[in-house]
Amino acid sequence: MIDIALKNMWQRKTRTGLTVVAIAVCIMLFLVLSTATGTMDEMFAASSGQFAGQMFVKTPSAQAGAALEFPPVSSSLTMEKANALMNVSGIDPARSAPLLLVPQAPSLFQNGPPQVIAAGIPEGKEKAFYGDATFGNGTGILSGKDQVVLGAYAAYSHYKVNVGDRITIQNRDFTVVGIADETGSIITNGMVLIPLSVAQEIFNRPGVSTVLLTAPSEDKAEAVAAAVRDQFPELQVMTQGDMDSTLDSMASMTHTFMGMINLTMLVVAGVVTLMVMFMSVSERTKEFGMLRAIGARRSRILVLVLEEAVIVCIVGSVLGILLSFLMMQFMFGGTLFSLETTAKAVIFMTGIGVFAGLIPAYRSAKIQPLEAIRYE
Repeated sequence: MIDIALKNMWQRKTRTGLTVVAIAVCIMLFLVLSTATGTMDEMFAASSGQFAGQMFVKTPSAQAGAALEFPPVSSSLTMEKANALMNVSGIDPARSAPLLLVPQAPSLFQNGPPQVIAAGIPEGKEKAFYGDATFGNGTGILSGKDQVVLGAYAAYSHYKVNVGDRITIQNRDFTVVGIADETGSIITNGMVLIPLSVAQEIFNRPGVSTVLLTAPSEDKAEAVAAAVRDQFPELQVMTQGDMDSTLDSMASMTHTFMGMINLTMLVVAGVVTLMVMFMSVSERTKEFGMLRAIGARRSRILVLVLEEAVIVCIVGSVLGILLSFLMMQFMFGGTLFSLETTAKAVIFMTGIGVFAGLIPAYRSAKIQPLEAIRYE
């Protein structure tokens, strides 16, 4: 019966082709959004883990009950306050530093960290920000006022530069002296490290955004946080737990948003398939009657209609996977979606095809031969 199904689809090739394209677009969006969601989870987890044992000290949000911001780019501290925080007992001064944070590119995700963020930091304290990141290209140390250290995304995707090239920030030229190797952290990948005094000058910010404090060990982080709260009750301390909670909240909102889009895509694909199958059955009433008249069982008619629906969905799914591959290559320079995600997409779409074909298939199977032959 597959040959009959294929022949019928070819006879209605325009409608079949449009249906396949509609399903392919739905599959492409499903794969791209699913991949973006999974990538977001990995980057958020890595971004939080980057600051394990550390804490950001910031000014409270102007809105009561507002969610914590990570990283705290909206906070503002005077240098006097920042220096006082650097003298809190119990911290590791070598891995603590005042930071001036200024977003340079918006977030990839709703309420997420900026894609690219300029970080003014005292020279010699750079490692406090990027932690264990490695530098296969250049150095991670700032030794001049006109130098910057970039993350992999900031260098290769945003500025499109390499070590030794010049970039312009706020009408000032800088030389790239180092590019960190690719990591899972969106913060490290998007960093633009600038000497703090220069950042304060070009961004016209005499103070800093926050102070990054590091405890000698992770088990002493809460003790350091408690000491800061005691000495500076007017400030807010964002610990590792707070960062995790904030990033989980960001991820939850993005999951909900992308989940609704994915659900909409599946519904659209199902409705399109259902409409096409209904039209196909209505136009072939006489054909089904002839098949019944020459001895075709109702089950064979039902299977024929279901075969058409499944074939359309599978072809659309394959085309959607190819489109997703091309889009991933164009947007990210590689294929990011997993085999598991791809299998889910094909299974979902095939299931939709079976479901969308059930009603018209059932109707076609109930056709009486004599009534169908007389049908006009």
